Amino acid sequence: MKEELQIPEDVEVKLQEHTLQLEKQGKKLEVQIPKQVEIKLKDKKIDLSIEKPKKKQRGLLGTAKSKIKIALRGLEEDYEYNLVVIYRHFPMNLKIKGSKIEINNFTGEKNPRYAKIVGDTKVEIKGEEITVKGPNKEQTGQTAANLEQATLIRGKDPRKFEDGIYITKKPSK
Repeated sequence: MKEELQIPEDVEVKLQEHTLQLEKQGKKLEVQIPKQVEIKLKDKKIDLSIEKPKKKQRGLLGTAKSKIKIALRGLEEDYEYNLVVIYRHFPMNLKIKGSKIEINNFTGEKNPRYAKIVGDTKVEIKGEEITVKGPNKEQTGQTAANLEQATLIRGKDPRKFEDGIYITKKPSK
């Protein structure tokens, strides 16, 4: 079973074992391809194939193809997540410190909470709105999820304790 993907003209592609390196105007992305999938570069095309087209191998082929498509789209335009900071009584303070975001005064806590910024994702904080941008969909999504998880309240009724950081907009497919 074979699949073929067209590479845009302005994208450079390199193949090292089962890692596909894509580059366009300074943006670099790497895509890991499963070892069961054979990958070849021809002209401006990527050929993906598997020897025994059983159900699991067909799934791996589809996964590899969609990972490459997502990476190519990320080179064209950044993936963007929008988040909102919600609090009732204690105003939260957010600061970017290196590769982490420090969340101070969450529900009146004395100790800060931290959320990790993954990879080369850019985080922008404007008041109570947070924008997470980056070319790698997995890294931007994980950074947004880290922010949401850092303000998770356990053991209390979520209808009453609504304080936290929540994702309001995800990138469209």
